[in-house]
Amino acid sequence: MAKILVNEQELKEKKFYKQLYILLGIGCVLYFFFPFVFNISYRSNLKAWEGLMRMLLIGVYPFYTFMACFINTRYYGFRWYIPVMLGGYFIPAAIMMFGYTAIPYAFVYMVFGFFGSLGAIMLLKRIKKMKEKLLKKEKLKNEKGTKRRRRI
Repeated sequence: MAKILVNEQELKEKKFYKQLYILLGIGCVLYFFFPFVFNISYRSNLKAWEGLMRMLLIGVYPFYTFMACFINTRYYGFRWYIPVMLGGYFIPAAIMMFGYTAIPYAFVYMVFGFFGSLGAIMLLKRIKKMKEKLLKKEKLKNEKGTKRRRRI
């Protein structure tokens, strides 16, 4: 029995790391590949490039960090190092693609990641409470039904 439990824990950890690698791969594409492609594509049109970079910095990256941490926390529980890792993963991209002025965004992404994790925790607690209420109602309904049958 203990061996089965260990295998289930190992499988859960393997799934967690597989999902983590996928999230980091998506982060690599978002943080490094998109700015590089946009830099090459819009090199002559500076205003379009600036607009796209603002969209990435202010819109896409925080949303990605929030959702990645939300999904990870929902399925595997809260792990504090995931938001830190996703935010810190942006620092090399900030230095290479955006300049040193974009480094504070890494801390903003960490905060968005923690908010995503917190949102998932709150959602899971709410779902658990709703399930408990439904189970209590169902149990009461079953008890009332069996009491009536016994009286007859």
